[in-house]
Amino acid sequence: MGFELCRSCNPSAACSCNNNSNNNSNNNSILYLYLTHLTEDLASRAGEIAHEGKVTFYDALPVAIAENRKIICITADEETQYKKLKPKDFPIELL
Repeated sequence: MGFELCRSCNPSAACSCNNNSNNNSNNNSILYLYLTHLTEDLASRAGEIAHEGKVTFYDALPVAIAENRKIICITADEETQYKKLKPKDFPIELL
């Protein structure tokens, strides 16, 4: 399984935490954690991203998940993930 962090409840990001922006009583929450099942297509895309970006599969997987869900992967890994994938227009931003 892969892990995905999202910044807010966004129906277009397939968020299922029942805490949407119209009904958010806990404004202290910033990030939510969701499990994503690793499918063959997702693993294949992560492999493509890893090859193209010259990163590990481990670094490419959250980017593949973000791409699949049409959201942005947020990372603190500037050297081995962000600097290699951002110039190739993958959906990644630095924390």
